[in-house]
Amino acid sequence: MSGVRHRNRTAAALTSGAGLVTLAVVWASAGRASALSVLVGLALVLVFCWSGAAPFVVAGDGRQGRAGLGFLVLGLNYALRLVLALVVLEAVSRSGAMSTRAVGLAVIGFALVWTGTHVVLGLSRRHAPFLEPVPPTGPDNPVRHDGEGTR
Repeated sequence: MSGVRHRNRTAAALTSGAGLVTLAVVWASAGRASALSVLVGLALVLVFCWSGAAPFVVAGDGRQGRAGLGFLVLGLNYALRLVLALVVLEAVSRSGAMSTRAVGLAVIGFALVWTGTHVVLGLSRRHAPFLEPVPPTGPDNPVRHDGEGTR
């Protein structure tokens, strides 16, 4: 569980950092309306992606027998997040104060930062011990009861 929390915090920090840099560049080059659009896109990605961890909080790591409840929360949570995102995007498109193109590009860019962070951290050996090579078994390398070799 702490691995998911760590990845979410790191992804949120990197996405927010990318958002602040993008916000400053867009404000300086395209003006206030586009900067507000970038801010809305950043908020959408952070809320949408961060709330995606709710099923892991409910289900734990799956060993407590709550995996079914986790899938139920996953489905309901995802549907609610989609509706919320669509309501916000519809409000943006109806208001003339923001650029829908800027919101869309911001959502795509920040979602890539969030996802990329999770991919990199998820594949690192520190956060994914199941990627560690398994020592070969045999007469030269006996295996203990816990599955670890004696070497």
